Amino acid sequence: MRNIIRLVVVVAVVHAGVKIGPVFWTHFKFRDSVHDLAMFSVKRTEREVQDRVMDIAARMEVPVDRENVTVRKEKQTTIVSASYRAQLEYFPRRYYPWDFDFKVQGVPPRYSSVIP
Repeated sequence: MRNIIRLVVVVAVVHAGVKIGPVFWTHFKFRDSVHDLAMFSVKRTEREVQDRVMDIAARMEVPVDRENVTVRKEKQTTIVSASYRAQLEYFPRRYYPWDFDFKVQGVPPRYSSVIP
């Protein structure tokens, strides 16, 4: 009986890891992609950056709404904030809502330090 309980616990933990892990992995990839976009968007308008963030979200299947993405430009710096809610399946057909939010600040790289 003890082994059956251990097996059920192990199966539940593995299931949660298989279902929840990719959601967090996608979030980190999405955040990194938006950071890269913010770094190299000096000449783009706020609207263009927001459109590209939405394109990245659609490509990665991230459930973010346009009104939850804000873009602000300050001189050479582009600041992008986004938030969305994902459903984490911690047990078969049992979901927990999880709020993801982040703020990235993209400053263009200084190429003068690379040139000898």
